[in-house]
Amino acid sequence: MEDQVVKSLVPKLEGGRGGPCANRFPRREKYRRFIGACEDSQMGGIARIASRNGDLVIVNPASAIVPPAPDQLLIPTDDPLLFTVESGRPAGDPLQFRVDQDGKVVGFLMSHSWAFRKLEPVE
Repeated sequence: MEDQVVKSLVPKLEGGRGGPCANRFPRREKYRRFIGACEDSQMGGIARIASRNGDLVIVNPASAIVPPAPDQLLIPTDDPLLFTVESGRPAGDPLQFRVDQDGKVVGFLMSHSWAFRKLEPVE
């Protein structure tokens, strides 16, 4: 009996046809390759790129010396690798994801000069 209940719930939880969660949470495949932790190669700071409600955001976790900051929305542009930072110190500045020859995201460049390298690719 327990196995039947679990089997009946799995498709619904995975967003299967007609399940209660089917349209509740947007899929993140569109931005999947951008998601992960990135390190500022000069200062050693960590920025996390995440998907929130179908949008791409920078999540700013706290560190030993820096308190957490609100998420920063990344506004897409016509270029699929280029976004505009909506808020915070770099508000209005570009964020350009960098890719290798195979199209794999290896980091990003914010404000034309602040380079981050990807630490945790989601593949």
